[in-house]
Amino acid sequence: MAKEYKSKEYISDSDDSENEDYIKSIFDKDLKSYKVTKLNKIPSNFEKTISKKNKNLVLLRIPKSIDIEKIEIKKTLDTLVDNENKVKYNLIEDSLVNTKNLELIGKKTNGDDVMVPLEKKTDIKVYNVIESVDIPNIDYDACREPRQNVVQLSDMKQEHFATGYDSKDYTTDELKKEKKEKKEKKEKKEKKEKKEKKEKKEKKEKKEKKEKK
Repeated sequence: MAKEYKSKEYISDSDDSENEDYIKSIFDKDLKSYKVTKLNKIPSNFEKTISKKNKNLVLLRIPKSIDIEKIEIKKTLDTLVDNENKVKYNLIEDSLVNTKNLELIGKKTNGDDVMVPLEKKTDIKVYNVIESVDIPNIDYDACREPRQNVVQLSDMKQEHFATGYDSKDYTTDELKKEKKEKKEKKEKKEKKEKKEKKEKKEKKEKKEKKEKK
């Protein structure tokens, strides 16, 4: 006889198809109805309205600071308007929300306090409600303070350089002149040494020829 487990033998992720079937199974026919007291304000004609083919179910994520009774929802589903406080809200669709496992619960026709799963809607859309704020034009040129260079002392000598920079990035005209003079002096010295070496070699060759005679 196979060993029985009180819990599942293996641990699975929440996104597994097995768990997905479990979520759907809570609305099976065996669980005929639910009594939900907090949702007893749902209109009795809600089921009839939402079951129409041309009707889409829209979920709005409304901040707690918004009083739903005071706002006007535009039919175009682009804005909400709070006429009392003169505030406008934009509706931004959130396409990243997974709505495939959502079930719509509504009132049963013969009981106001009895809630049952309605026809499953696959075209549910979720919108975030964001307050629309008018940003005034800013004159940045008028606000910006011109940059002022720090006064440099003539007798100061730079000993260190900023990260990523070298002495060559700070070369002044005097340093360029000094570097050029050093280069010319070095070239002149090398030229002189080369000439002396050549003369010495020629002198040696002449001496060897003379000795052979």
